[in-house]
Amino acid sequence: MSTYAEAATPPEGVSAGKPKPVPEVEQTQDPHGSVQVVDEIADDAEKVVKDASDEFKKSHPKTEKDLQQLLGKIKTTLVDFAATVKEAASSAAVRSQEELKNPVVSSHVVAAGVGAAVVVASKAGKINNVFSLDQFTKNQRVGVIAGVIATVLIVDGLLTSKYYPKYKKN
Repeated sequence: MSTYAEAATPPEGVSAGKPKPVPEVEQTQDPHGSVQVVDEIADDAEKVVKDASDEFKKSHPKTEKDLQQLLGKIKTTLVDFAATVKEAASSAAVRSQEELKNPVVSSHVVAAGVGAAVVVASKAGKINNVFSLDQFTKNQRVGVIAGVIATVLIVDGLLTSKYYPKYKKN
């Protein structure tokens, strides 16, 4: 094992080099000394960006117009898309409102809510005492649950096929 100092030493033939000097900060009573260095760096960066932008505009005079046209097309497309989505959502809301007036659909919404509540309560351990399946083996429990679900779906399908058309408005 080597010590930390040995591990931190650069390999033979490699120079660690001197660290870069820290920019000098003017010592003042005002808290602007370090801000002065940052302002100088920001001014330099702004000048580089402006020079690059000017150079690009000189070498690509049509590009700005092309970009403006492209942005206009994108804006138009997005506005059209938003209008289409709004129209579809509005239409779906109206259809859903009409469907919920059908007692068969309303009963499905209620049944789905009750089913979700039973699943959540079961997972939380609050319902195991009411619907105890402890007397069955694991495979039998799966069979009982599958049987109950299949029975509910078959009865639901029969009732829906009989009563849904009766209450449908359109």
